[in-house]
Amino acid sequence: MKMMKNGNKKGILFSRQTMRYGSYALIISIIAMSLLVALNAVLGMDKIRTALRVDITQNKLYSIGDQTTTVLKSLNKKVEFIILLDEVDFNSTMLKEIFKQYDLKSGGKVTTRYVDLDKDPQFVKRELDPTGITGIAKGDLVVKSGTKVRLITQSELQDTKVDQQTGQTYSNGLLIE
Repeated sequence: MKMMKNGNKKGILFSRQTMRYGSYALIISIIAMSLLVALNAVLGMDKIRTALRVDITQNKLYSIGDQTTTVLKSLNKKVEFIILLDEVDFNSTMLKEIFKQYDLKSGGKVTTRYVDLDKDPQFVKRELDPTGITGIAKGDLVVKSGTKVRLITQSELQDTKVDQQTGQTYSNGLLIE
């Protein structure tokens, strides 16, 4: 041990060698934390996270097919899914995931918009159905491209099956593709 003239051991705590190794350790720790923060920020981005996601469900409930991907890439016009609910009230995780994939695979040509009719009661008349013929109402899903508007019914969205033993209805997949 390094001893001072008066017999103290204080000098060993702040020697050049310990300061150098401590500085290296501090710098490496700062670099490692910075890399972790940057990686977390990149993976936290919605488009990257969606692109990296893997669907391991039996029926591929959260995936879109190759044919749909081809159609999405070849779209000439913008297509918008309009859900007539506040986003917080829309509970279909499967549809939200499919809409994210549509946006990603179409290069931004397919978008999703949530409209709360309680906050904007004139939206349907103003943007979707000025004549009121289609009967679009709160909770509906509408597809809009240019001036064309189409109401999507629940039966067109999901393939449902009924368990004969229990009588419960469950989703067997999405038909929205």
